[in-house]
Amino acid sequence: MLKNALLSLAFAASAAVPALADPIEPSQYNTMHSMGCMILNECTDEVLKVTSVADIEKELEGIDLEEYRDEMDSILSSLDKLGIDVYLGDSRYFPSDHRGVYHAKHNRMYLNKEWMFYPEYLIDVLRHEGWHAAQDIMAGTVENTFMAIIYPEYLVPIEIKLKTDIAYAATPQVLPWEREAKWAGETPWMTAEVLEAATQGPLWEKYTPTEMTREWLVNNGFIQSGN
Repeated sequence: MLKNALLSLAFAASAAVPALADPIEPSQYNTMHSMGCMILNECTDEVLKVTSVADIEKELEGIDLEEYRDEMDSILSSLDKLGIDVYLGDSRYFPSDHRGVYHAKHNRMYLNKEWMFYPEYLIDVLRHEGWHAAQDIMAGTVENTFMAIIYPEYLVPIEIKLKTDIAYAATPQVLPWEREAKWAGETPWMTAEVLEAATQGPLWEKYTPTEMTREWLVNNGFIQSGN
């Protein structure tokens, strides 16, 4: 009797503790507010950290990533070494037109799980947001919140510029960074190579900085003015 009574009390106590829930209302899902909640680690339900292709395959059961396995593992491994966390997030946290996001302040990348079941989208978003992480690093360190373009703008293919200009017509101020990231998103191994370089030392020693990036690096003490 005593054992049964204790079990009953334990069950009642556990049942009285509510399950962890998001601190926002369902009406706020699929908004910038819900994405901010996820980025701040306040909305964590069905948000999973991944560090390898194996982690992604475990979460996205049945997906075939063999074509991109080596490139994706290279990107994920470099991001992990650089202290940048990557997460698969439930689609309810993303605005409807967002497949992924990199947040420079917190050094976290989030991939919209709903889109990631398509290998071609997954690799594109991983390359694209990974390039934004590289831009963050090119501005001196991931510890700041600034981002610097890596290549001179004239090197970005014209067709990439046109597509980016259409996609970001409402926010033209981000075009220099987004053009470059879109280029990387459509170019195999471009992001993997720059992130691997970043793990080996200052990125500006391997990629010649643009004039404005060099000025920023000099003014903030990352390089000497004569170098």
